[in-house]
Amino acid sequence: MDTSTKNLIKYLILPLALLLIAISFGLYQTRPDWKLHVNSYESGEIFVQTYQGNKILINGGPGDKILSELGRILPFYDHQIDLLILTQADDFHATGLVYVLKRYEVQQVLLPAGEMNSSAMKELLDLINQKQMVIAYLNTNQRIMLDSGTLLDLQARQISFGQTQIKLSGYQTGEIISDGNEVYKKIEQK
Repeated sequence: MDTSTKNLIKYLILPLALLLIAISFGLYQTRPDWKLHVNSYESGEIFVQTYQGNKILINGGPGDKILSELGRILPFYDHQIDLLILTQADDFHATGLVYVLKRYEVQQVLLPAGEMNSSAMKELLDLINQKQMVIAYLNTNQRIMLDSGTLLDLQARQISFGQTQIKLSGYQTGEIISDGNEVYKKIEQK
């Protein structure tokens, strides 16, 4: 084998093969695992990844901490969230969503009906208008299909998936994983 062929293999083909392997591994790790994942955080934010891979963020919290939490869960190259839900139009719940909209591509936004006078709400609405997103308004007794097998019931504050119901109450921290029959990890109160 001549020197130019060795250099081609050493400097081009081998690094490309290693890059392809790394990308394949990353994609394999982020595939839907056919389980429901519900992550709850200190300030009441909830991130849901359905068994089909849909990503839903409920509330954003009072600052930008939700960005580090999303960065911990999502791969570095995944900047898409399917649905943002804001349950209360105040700075405490909306500020984090401003940061999320600046960093992530969001498919749909559900906002509460009524007054939206807080500074975070004004900034959030400006961002939504800049991105030309359609806003839908929710009501407190609304039920939302997150995918073909996952139902979010806002009035009952729970997510139903298969035979399991996961209650979303209080400010809890942790992760719940369900395959539709069992809950594998429970949220612990802080």
